[in-house]
Amino acid sequence: LSTTTACIARATTRRACIATAIPSIQTRSLSSIKEEKVAAKARRAAVWEKRRETAEKRKSRRLGRARGARNTEFSDFFGAYQEEYDLIKNKVEWKLRVAAVVERLPVVTPDMPKWESDYWQLRDYLDLFEKEYPEGNPFMAPHDEAKETESYEDIIASLPEGLRPAPRETEADKSGYIHTLDRALKQRVYLTIPNTNVSNAEPYWDFPTTDVKMDGSETLVEAAKRAVREAVGSKLEVFAFGNAPIAFDYHLYPNSAKGTTDAVQGEKIFYYRIQRDEGDALVDNPKDCAWLTREEIVQGMMEALGERASKFHHYHLST
Repeated sequence: LSTTTACIARATTRRACIATAIPSIQTRSLSSIKEEKVAAKARRAAVWEKRRETAEKRKSRRLGRARGARNTEFSDFFGAYQEEYDLIKNKVEWKLRVAAVVERLPVVTPDMPKWESDYWQLRDYLDLFEKEYPEGNPFMAPHDEAKETESYEDIIASLPEGLRPAPRETEADKSGYIHTLDRALKQRVYLTIPNTNVSNAEPYWDFPTTDVKMDGSETLVEAAKRAVREAVGSKLEVFAFGNAPIAFDYHLYPNSAKGTTDAVQGEKIFYYRIQRDEGDALVDNPKDCAWLTREEIVQGMMEALGERASKFHHYHLST
């Protein structure tokens, strides 16, 4: 009974659809049907033409360019690091080292760019003369042309005798002497010591670095402070903000890729930011340490170790 009922329902639905469609077909003229067929044919032709153009482009898009050029370029780039990558993947035994990035904060405010000084000059002028009041009012001083054009030199000349600001450029800045804290007062400077690398003919300036005691008697931050004391004595008092390093780097020893059986095949270096509190470096020869700006450190690393080390220090040091 259910099957018979379903068949009757389907037949009834078909008759209803046909009855509905016949009036709409009868109302369409022959010309409109032909126009629809022409439009449909044009759409099919456009789709076919687009597919044909795409197929032609695929044939010629690699003309003048070797297949697999980018894969070859990446393989050449990665090949230089393949042995290093394999060693790291095979769990290299590392020596842990820390580098103390001791910084002296700026002593004076940096020079304002011209646009900023012009802005403040305009701001001061508007604060004084933006609103106009009737003459003789007690709210505003009269417009003083001399005061409006007063320069920095005029202000200095008006100070009491014997009261003069300290120079913003020191004698060390003028002579290029880098072995003193009294230089580059507008910027941060960092403590560096000579680092003699066996692969370089000349030593270069680097941060105080030391090995971490692996017996658990000190943390990495404590090791960084110890590196400062070992390099420049205990007269330079420093402090650290936290226990997290600001940067990390690693180096594989030259013989690590030759299949040696040495237990330690590379070193990991953790860089810690240590701020100078007071005091100065205490060394036998003043030229055994230098206080350098970020630009000077980056330039020295570029000349001694190349672009990789230069970029590394450029991004983890503050200006």
